Amino acid sequence: MSIPVLLVLCQPDGTIAQVLQDSAAWTAAKPVSIYDLLDPESVLKAQDFMATVSREGFALNWELRFLSGTRNETWEFCGFHTECGIHLAAKPLSDTTLLQTALSEINSDLVNSQRQLAQQTIRLQQMNRANMSHTTFLENLYTATQAVVGELESEAILQRIAEHIVRLLPNVTAVSILTEHSTAERSQPTAGMTLPLKMSAKQHGQLHLSGVFSEEDQRRAEIFITAANTALSNAALVSHIHEESITDPLTGAYNRRGWSDLGQREVARVHRSGHPMSVVMLDIDHFKSINDTWGHTLGDEVLISLVSRVEANLRDIDILGRYGGEEFIVLLPETDHRAAVQVAERLRSTIAATPIIAQPQQLSITISLGIVTLSPEEPTTFEQLTEMADTALYQAKRTGRNRLVSAPTSFG
Repeated sequence: MSIPVLLVLCQPDGTIAQVLQDSAAWTAAKPVSIYDLLDPESVLKAQDFMATVSREGFALNWELRFLSGTRNETWEFCGFHTECGIHLAAKPLSDTTLLQTALSEINSDLVNSQRQLAQQTIRLQQMNRANMSHTTFLENLYTATQAVVGELESEAILQRIAEHIVRLLPNVTAVSILTEHSTAERSQPTAGMTLPLKMSAKQHGQLHLSGVFSEEDQRRAEIFITAANTALSNAALVSHIHEESITDPLTGAYNRRGWSDLGQREVARVHRSGHPMSVVMLDIDHFKSINDTWGHTLGDEVLISLVSRVEANLRDIDILGRYGGEEFIVLLPETDHRAAVQVAERLRSTIAATPIIAQPQQLSITISLGIVTLSPEEPTTFEQLTEMADTALYQAKRTGRNRLVSAPTSFG
């Protein structure tokens, strides 16, 4: 069954420049503006959406209502701002696959930008045919552009920038890249030039080149950094979409897709490395009574606070996910059963000892936990591990709550 999709290229004021795909025939009446397609109550929100795309470079997951004849449907919009205009992608609210379609469209736009850059390179070659060094620059520029655009992770793109900038500009004596995540001490830059590194129109850092440069060197560096910044913006969008797809929107813990993928990798690591891992399943005791007494908004605050406290008592390599409702799963790599019991008891006692401040209430809660450990010689799957941990959890519930129970098959 085909997926209803609307893909259009708009100007920032909403004027439709080109309809790329419209499988639901929303544009059959040939509207002038994207606002012509919408329910009047959605127009102000749509204007905010377009302003966000223009300002931030992209926007995701905006719900807007179409209105045409007797049809009145809510669709989900995402947008990406490029030099060609604003690319809009929309899908029915019940469909979850359009983000990948939008990403495909954005990647297509990236190819078009690359083609335009190649055309600029050709014109530059014609203007400087007498200068043989320019030919070398053009060849290196094409190679460098292909290298950075071919990467989808920002760290890899930054590495390619550093590798290729010295080939484009022979006068470079040193390359320094400082980003918002850099841990190195920021010293006063030496003589040379500094170029901005941007992700979706936002400053991401700086590329500083040491050396003595001419105006032509500056122009060449700016041509290359434009392509590099386009690749960085694309990488940021890919990372954002991936992060949303594996994260629980309420608590920030991994969702089922996220922790399940990571759990299967950890089980494979156990059998490959010969080191054990443990799984802890935990559940808030009497959580239903909290929702029934104080409401779901306060219940959500309790869940958020619980995740924060659990994360504070885990290592960086440990994995916390939301199993469902008020039940959570903790993956403990490189952890035998004895160590897992210590972690679980620390979590239990910490949660029980300190009330949760959920305005306007101060609530004392407890948790029950189930533990299972996988040893390298056991052919157990990750799904079987979670079932055993869940069974142990419910045994802890049945035997009094506020306690931990180990699955009978786990051992350290």
